[in-house]
Amino acid sequence: MYAAISEMEKILKVENEVARDLREYVQNEEGRLELLKGLADEFEEHSRKALANPEGHLSNPLNAYLLIKRFTSEWQYVLEEKIKKSFADDFLRRLDEKTANFPTSEDLHGAINALMRLQDVYDLSTSELADNGIDGTPGASKLSFEDCKLLGLSAYEKKDFYHTILWMTEAMRQLIKSPLEEPKFQIQRIDILDYLAFSYYQQGNIKKAINLTLDYLQLDPSNTRIQSNLRHYQQLLEQHRDLLSSSSSSGGPVADYDDDYNPRPHTDNRIRSDEFYNYERLCRGEKIMPIENEHLLTCQLKSHHPALYLRPAKEEQVNYDPPMFMYHDLLVDDQMETIKRLGRPRLYRSVVFQKEGMESPDFTAQDYRISKTGWISDKEHPHVLGFSTIASAIANLTLDYAEELQVLNYGIGGHYEPHFDYSSNPEPSEFEKVRGNRIATFLCYMSDIKIGGSTVFPQVGVKFTPKKGSCALWYNLHKSGVGDRLTSHAACPVLSGIKWATNKWFRERGQEFIRPCTLSPMD
Repeated sequence: MYAAISEMEKILKVENEVARDLREYVQNEEGRLELLKGLADEFEEHSRKALANPEGHLSNPLNAYLLIKRFTSEWQYVLEEKIKKSFADDFLRRLDEKTANFPTSEDLHGAINALMRLQDVYDLSTSELADNGIDGTPGASKLSFEDCKLLGLSAYEKKDFYHTILWMTEAMRQLIKSPLEEPKFQIQRIDILDYLAFSYYQQGNIKKAINLTLDYLQLDPSNTRIQSNLRHYQQLLEQHRDLLSSSSSSGGPVADYDDDYNPRPHTDNRIRSDEFYNYERLCRGEKIMPIENEHLLTCQLKSHHPALYLRPAKEEQVNYDPPMFMYHDLLVDDQMETIKRLGRPRLYRSVVFQKEGMESPDFTAQDYRISKTGWISDKEHPHVLGFSTIASAIANLTLDYAEELQVLNYGIGGHYEPHFDYSSNPEPSEFEKVRGNRIATFLCYMSDIKIGGSTVFPQVGVKFTPKKGSCALWYNLHKSGVGDRLTSHAACPVLSGIKWATNKWFRERGQEFIRPCTLSPMD
């Protein structure tokens, strides 16, 4: 659910319905309880008067009859209809129906991961993120002490000690200014110190771990586990005092670091790569390299095809080699709304193809791609066919073997890390044997995004900033059919806003006489 904002919009509607049901339930229950309160007052008043002279009261046969009647036939009615029968059953049934599709624990963890991803990619301060939310987001909520601690615990469970430190430190800051009273305050403070000390130890900052452990022991001096930890940290620091780095018991660096040394981990080659580093810098708006042959880039109106005669395309070339283009104000609102309307009910979690040698060489959902995808045939609506026709005209490629229109909606921190659109698998799939590889990508943005959501090319330093109605075009393959590795690109996380996009992928087959091979294998 966290993978698409369109799905989360449904939760808001259900939340509003649940609020109405709750109010109705409370109103009904209050009415029922008022009746019971009146009945209690009546019983109390009757018994008080009768007990003043019980024999005199009961000596009247009518009074005796009425008392017996009250606690036989009348009492059974009160018991069954007013006490035992409440409005809870009907309310709970409706609640179950409406909350069946509420977020799961998987969605919660996905949202937590998204916040940490946004924090990393956009270099956001933890305290500013907790206090002010995202700049430019209306009605931003603040994160409480409990929220910050939950984020820290989630990171700790994944052995992500870098984020554990960031969020447990923020949790401590929030705790200090919270209204929490003793003994709960000290219990929470001790708990946070425990997580922080061990996390700093795992990050190699033994000196900080020792200081935090000493703080812990001031509050709980008899804790034998923490005493043992302190002895271990002190021995480790003493052994490696004169070394710049060594190996801790967990395989991390050990050094006599001061202050709050907490390096961001690079646990795999993907994150350690220059490409990933450039991807994050481009997402932040940094210029990582000069654009080659920038003086050759042009802007022009393109009307080379009959489909463009009446409404030429506004073309901006943004890169020379490989050629990349942006077409401004290409799609109109009616067209985009139709595509979104048709795509919404078909959205499912976006998947990627795992290469051979991985656990399952198949299409699976991965954390490095967070969005939802749907597919629409050109035959389903004239607006869809019109889009494909314009894309074909601009790319100068046929639709003979093109894929259906892909619709994308990005959720919390929705992104897609650096990847190629073409397949680099040496063994083509049955689908590729018939249609060939993806020769070109025509990507259109169907919403304006306040912050983030750009498409970046880390190898060449190009960045497409989303603008509603505009489209990007690039060719994934050289004319020889060899994949162009410079087209590696990524979808930056959406920091603020809702991202709708649509892709038209053209395949090799059907382009033989339109985009033929040349004598150069790399042309």
